[in-house]
Amino acid sequence: MPYDPNFPTPNTLADANAMRGQLNALNALIAAGTLAGVVIDGIVTLNPGEPATVEASLVAGVLHLSFGIPRGNDGGQGPQGDTGAAGEVTNAALDAAIAGTARNPVAVALLSLTVSDPPTQSELQQVVDKINELITAIFRAPV
Repeated sequence: MPYDPNFPTPNTLADANAMRGQLNALNALIAAGTLAGVVIDGIVTLNPGEPATVEASLVAGVLHLSFGIPRGNDGGQGPQGDTGAAGEVTNAALDAAIAGTARNPVAVALLSLTVSDPPTQSELQQVVDKINELITAIFRAPV
């Protein structure tokens, strides 16, 4: 079946065998180098139940296509979702929500310490002091 740029005519129901023949004919044109390209000129959403459409034209060796694709039917009503309280978050509610969280400990400087084996009392005290500094930095006191 040779390619027919006038098939299908507008509002023609799609027929699988006829469309397969058109596509095979286009494939043959492409393989032979006869078809210079394909351009999609547009896609239109049709109402549910309307048949899908395609319009084709051949201009200077370029195939132009326009499609009409029906959307699906609307689904049924789903179950009611869980809704939270509406409105803005107050400062008090925000403070209460973050009260138990840690702060960002960016103010704690890294400890650069070489520890002997066994560590001295002074070296252990430096480590303990740095741990205490870190705990103080991340602890969020109750408001």
